[in-house]
This record gives sequence, structure tokens and C-alpha cells, in this order.
Amino acid sequence: MAQQTESAQGFAQQGETYRLMGEYDLATDKFQQAIQLKPNYAWAYAHLGVSYRELSHYNEAQKFLGTAIDLDKDYAWAHAQLGATYIKMQEYAQAEAVFNTAIDMNPNYAWAYAHRGQARYKQNNFKGALEDLNQAIQLNNKYAYAYGLRAAVYSQLNDYRSAVFDIFSAIQIDNTIFSSPSAKQEIGELLKSR
Repeated sequence: MAQQTESAQGFAQQGETYRLMGEYDLATDKFQQAIQLKPNYAWAYAHLGVSYRELSHYNEAQKFLGTAIDLDKDYAWAHAQLGATYIKMQEYAQAEAVFNTAIDMNPNYAWAYAHRGQARYKQNNFKGALEDLNQAIQLNNKYAYAYGLRAAVYSQLNDYRSAVFDIFSAIQIDNTIFSSPSAKQEIGELLKSR
């Protein structure tokens, strides 16, 4: 019986499956196996970085996302994921700068606009956040996260009618979007202040 040899792409696909299932430890193992076989595999490095971010290992996430970017300077997804890592680290100005790069590379990148909006929101730049979230929704009008975050921005701007409208829009698109305890608390506070 012949022994089957795994390819770098095969390990990477397994890693991505584990990542999407939330099995981040298994994902990191598979991505590392892919990289051992193909040391210049930018895609595997980027997804390895995201897996480490989900494990709250931010230094490793930065390192591997940075390696992916070094290997492929035009990898907008890796730039955007590095921005998301900076948000997790509460380094919002750095996140915004990295999202700027991702958006420059791909001006139709709704996810990057929405998350740059989050970085701007965290820096109390509500006007900039609103511009980004409007752009994200214009690019993808079924983007529940963008509606949900825009509701928070409208709330900060005391535009409660628009905030409530966006909450309902987000729920219509994804009825689980506000299922976390912190999201429920924020919605409760918003509705009380109305």
C-alpha cells in the first residue's frame, strides 16, 4: 500500500476548515505543516495569523500576518486582518492605518471599510466611522455587522431614530447578531435613552 503524501495546499485547506469551525489550535498545526512544505506560502501565513488572533495570541498574529504581507505586499486581506488584530489589541490608530492600506488596494472592500469604521468609532471619530459604515453598506447592503455598528455610531450622535432603524435592519439580516450579552446590554441602553 502506497503512503499518501500531503501537499502544502492540502494542509492549508485542512487548516482553513478547522479555522472556520473555531478549532484554532488544530488550524495552527495544519497551517504550520503547510508552511514547512512551502516556506513562502503567504496565504497560509495570513490564515495562521488569524488563527492565533482568535486564540488571543496577538504577538504571533502580528508576526505571521506581517510575514504574509512581506511575501505579498498587495495582499489586501492580510492587511485588513492585521488591522483587525490591532483592534483586538486596542491599538486603534495603527488599525486605521492598516485598513487604509487594504482599502487603497481594494476600494470595494466592504469588510475593511466596516472595520476601519470600528477603529474610528473607538477613537471617537464618529463622523469618519459613519462615512466608512455608509460605504460598507453601500458596497454590501446585506452587511449586518455594518448596520449594527452604525447603530452605535448614530446613538453616539444622538440620532436614535436612525440607530433603532439600523438595529432592526441588522436583525432582519442576521437575527443572531445581537445575541451576545454585551450586545444585548448596549441595545438595552440605547432603547432606554430613546
